[in-house]
Amino acid sequence: MLVQNRLGLHLRIHWCMRRYALEVGDAQEARGQWRHMAYALWGSVRRRVPQGNNGRALVHPLRTMVPTPAVRSCITEALQAVTPAPD
Repeated sequence: MLVQNRLGLHLRIHWCMRRYALEVGDAQEARGQWRHMAYALWGSVRRRVPQGNNGRALVHPLRTMVPTPAVRSCITEALQAVTPAPD
């Protein structure tokens, strides 16, 4: 969700999700991650990635998923923790 605008990281996350799916024996999820990787590449080229999509195979790669207020708060806090303060 946080790396969708960075292709390399976006693909890495889906690769890790695929590896995990294989480790736990979830063949459907593992196959679905190939689709998500293809859409990540296509979306990056077209500059079209959905906001908040959790990347699971059971969710269409282009579906927008608005995070809950609690999740948005965690994301904001995490981003503020790693963003340098302006001079």
